[in-house]
This record gives sequence, structure tokens and C-alpha cells, in this order.
Amino acid sequence: MSIRKRIGIFGGTFDPIHQAHLTLGEIAYRQFGLDEIWFMPSKQPPHKLDKPVSPVEHRFAMVRLATADTPYFRCSGFELGLPGKSYTANTLTTLNQLYPDAQFYFIMGGDSLFALEEWYQPEIIMKQAVILAAVRENHDTFKMQEQIEYLSDKYEADIRLLYAPLMDVSSSDIRRLLRQGKDISEMLCEPVERYIRDQGLYTDKYMGTMAEVKISSLPETTVSEIASGLKATLKPHRYEHTLNVAVMARQLAVASGIDPEKAYLAGLLHDSAKSYTDEELLALCRLRNIEITEAELRAPYLLHAKYGAWMAEYVYGIDDPEICDAIRCHTTGAPGMNTLEKVIFVADYLEPGRNQAPHLHILRKLAEKDLDMTVHRILQDTLEYLQEKNAQIDPKTQETYRWISESIAEKGE
Repeated sequence: MSIRKRIGIFGGTFDPIHQAHLTLGEIAYRQFGLDEIWFMPSKQPPHKLDKPVSPVEHRFAMVRLATADTPYFRCSGFELGLPGKSYTANTLTTLNQLYPDAQFYFIMGGDSLFALEEWYQPEIIMKQAVILAAVRENHDTFKMQEQIEYLSDKYEADIRLLYAPLMDVSSSDIRRLLRQGKDISEMLCEPVERYIRDQGLYTDKYMGTMAEVKISSLPETTVSEIASGLKATLKPHRYEHTLNVAVMARQLAVASGIDPEKAYLAGLLHDSAKSYTDEELLALCRLRNIEITEAELRAPYLLHAKYGAWMAEYVYGIDDPEICDAIRCHTTGAPGMNTLEKVIFVADYLEPGRNQAPHLHILRKLAEKDLDMTVHRILQDTLEYLQEKNAQIDPKTQETYRWISESIAEKGE
């Protein structure tokens, strides 16, 4: 019988992450013999919809810096890839579906134990994880034990006390002290403090800008919010590629006579699922009932296109099927591709950061004059390269090549 991996989940705004967060994670790791602690910045906490929260790329970057030197700490962007608000019940449910061989331990503050029944679907939370409630020296341990007994009986929950030292540190205090120019070096790890200084976070000017940000619970998502989420989860070179594709897609759209902003948005989101491993893509697609072909089973990285289309709709709120379809087929192409789909397919291959594929200089000039011929040549070069390397070829790529060849022949080009 295999031993289940024991994973602590520590969620929060982390605006910013500080020493008390790290200490609590360390104590949970040691006290309960956990294998890993996943620090999970929330996208937009439901209880803070009326309050300004720093852009997620800053909060994610600080968590990544704070956890980088501890091998059993992990900065996880998992919640950023879930639809809707950051509800703990949704997060834990999806984690258990994706990692059935893991035992999750959810870390929370002691005060939250008394408010847990007011959370969204508390019965799901207590079913999906062992609850670790932090108790500090100033807490009434007797009252906490009573609350644990009450919740355990009512929900059949497994709740345990996590004994932590009293640390007079809070993110709000750090933000206030920084605006006052006070020393906060003992409250933050050095890389996080340096990042805050370099980025100019939490100054009067920064907080004034944040106060002007209107935070809405409406489903519309702005381009800047999408870019913020992508920057937080994608590796720097992938994010740079994403921006390059979006800009080139806009240029090609103008030349092709279609909506340039729609093309920009599709280009921005085309690689939104690139932060997931092959194993996670397979599990996520099965979870969402997304079809997986034989070719995709052999080369799961191809699934980032299909799952990226799902994320565009359900995570980023894009209700335009043309944008989602363009994302879905940007890797292999598809017979019958419309102009937007061709634009994203071509922009992904030709964006200025690409420098390895053959004929790039020629194809970039051709793209604004003849999109079909550009798609044809890209597919031809791709198939020749894959055949030469004896690599996996998705049948859809071959089908698309035959279709575009016939389409060009019919037009007499």
C-alpha cells in the first residue's frame, strides 16, 4: 500500500507575504510531518471584493521569492487557473480530483475557525481536507477545543490545533509602515523587501492608485487583469512570447480586415494553460470532460490549446466562441479555419521572439499579404521538421495541411 503524500495548503492574499506566514508554514510542515507546503495566492478573495488588492503578478512574485530557498515550500498558481472567485471549497474539491493519492491539510488562522461555518460550502471544506487551525499564546485554547469538538461532531471533520508563536506581524501593518517610511526589515524576508522597494509598492502614490481601482464582482474581465493573471503564472519567456503573439495578431488582423482587438485578446490568451505540466493537463482535461485524442495521449503538451480555450471561457470570462476556437486550434490548425484562427496560428509561429524555424524572414513578409499561403508554408515546414526528427505528428496537422493545400489549389494560387 502506497503512502499518501501529505500536502499543506496555505492560501491567502499575501499582500505582502511576511515572516509570520513563512513561520506558520514551517511549523505546520514539522508538527504534522508534511511533505510539502503549497503557498497559494488568491486571485480575488470573495471577502475582499470591496477592498483594493495589489495586482496578482506582484503578490505571486513575492510568494515565489519568499519560498524559493525552502525545498519543501512551493509557490502555487493553482487558484489562478480556477473559474470564478477564490472559494476554498472549489479549490480543495478540484485538488482532490486532480491528486487522489494526496492528503491535503488546510492551514487557517485560529480566528477563522469560529467563522468557518459562514464560509462558502463549509461542509465541503471540512470533507476535503484536514483542518489545521493556528493557535497562538493569546488565544483561548479551551474555547478553540470546544469549537473543534462542535465542528467535528456536526461535519465529521478532522480538525487539529497548529501551535504557533505569537508574532505581531500583519500585511496591513507592513503596508502602513512602508507608507510611513518605517523599517520593516524584520517582518519580511530580504528578497521580498527588495522587490517591494524596487517596484515601489505600498507607497502613498501606489496606494492612491489602488484606491482608485474599482473592484467589481461582475463577470467582465479587462485586458489588464488578464495580462496580470498571465504574468503571475507563466514563466517570463512564455509571458514575453504571449505579448509578442498578441501584438502580431493585432497587426495581422488589421491587414486581414478583422477585429484587431479580438485578435489581440485571442493572442494574449492562446498559451494561458502553459503553466501546467503534461500530467496536470491530462488530469484537468479528464476532469472537465475535454476530449483527449490518441495523439494527445502520446504528446500531452498539445492539450494546452484545448485547456487554454476552456480557461479563456471559464477563468477569464471570454464568452466569444470565435476567440475560444482560435485558441483551441492554434497549435495544430484545423480544416476550415476562419481568418481569426489563421491569424492566431500564424502569429504564434512568426512572432518576433521566434528565431529557430526556417524561412521566418520570408514568412513574416508574406503573412500580411497572403494569410493562406503563410499557413500552408508553416504547416509544410512543421511536417517536414517533425518527419525529419521522427517526432509525434498530430493527425489534425496533416488534415489541416491537406485542406489548405486544396483550398489554395481551388483559388488557383
